[in-house]
Amino acid sequence: MAFETTKERISALNGLGCLVKALVGRELTIDLRNETTLTGTVSEVDGYMNISLENALLEDIDQVRFKYENLYIKGRHIRYIHIPKELTVRETIIAYLLKTGPKRSRQPTTALQRFKAKRLRKEQEETKRKVAEQKLAIEP
Repeated sequence: MAFETTKERISALNGLGCLVKALVGRELTIDLRNETTLTGTVSEVDGYMNISLENALLEDIDQVRFKYENLYIKGRHIRYIHIPKELTVRETIIAYLLKTGPKRSRQPTTALQRFKAKRLRKEQEETKRKVAEQKLAIEP
């Protein structure tokens, strides 16, 4: 699961998959759609939220427990992931995105690209000014 396609990366960074990816190395409890509960240490997560657990404990609906050294779960079978209480979701996602997100934005290189970027910034500033004027006109 180490190799990521562009589609997986976009899917993970634009959804809650990045939250699960940020929890690699932590102990989690996962509820599956078939009423089974898994507890283990997250070793890998891909862009489709397929998860690999180490030292996993599977508890089925009849409270029977099975221990696995390694366990792979397809993302479509997951119903709920219990996030540890000591983590805040927002801060965890932000920290993960800062660590793995795009390193820098691409700067325009040609004269045409610079012209278009300058024109776009001018249009954005004009739109912001119009919105501010409309807000002032609405407020008594």
